[in-house]
Amino acid sequence: MKRLSTALGALVFLLALTAMSFTAKHTPSSRSTITSSKPAAKKARDVAYYFYDLNDNYVDHATAADEEYRLENIYFVLVDQNPSGGDNLEYGYVMPGKPHTGFVDCFLYGHFGSLAYSNAKVAHR
Repeated sequence: MKRLSTALGALVFLLALTAMSFTAKHTPSSRSTITSSKPAAKKARDVAYYFYDLNDNYVDHATAADEEYRLENIYFVLVDQNPSGGDNLEYGYVMPGKPHTGFVDCFLYGHFGSLAYSNAKVAHR
């Protein structure tokens, strides 16, 4: 009889453990110390890269968006990180220095010979 009570106790424990996994998640009450009812906004993390051109010459230390804007004003083409139909213009590394100790983290492509730049500029207006 002792063996049956041990197995029954283990079965009740597993059933209770399984039932607890289906309970609702605890949310803070309206009387909590949080004064704002809005959820906290997530901050976008802009990583500043060390950009090098195709000849491995240092160009700039900036975010990818700033560097795309700079290259668009130099070449007058759409510059983004999408490789389809584009020519590689610059590489972005997280760590400075040569020889590069890490892999390329950001590739910037210029889309020459297409209407992508004019269509993109019209769409942003």
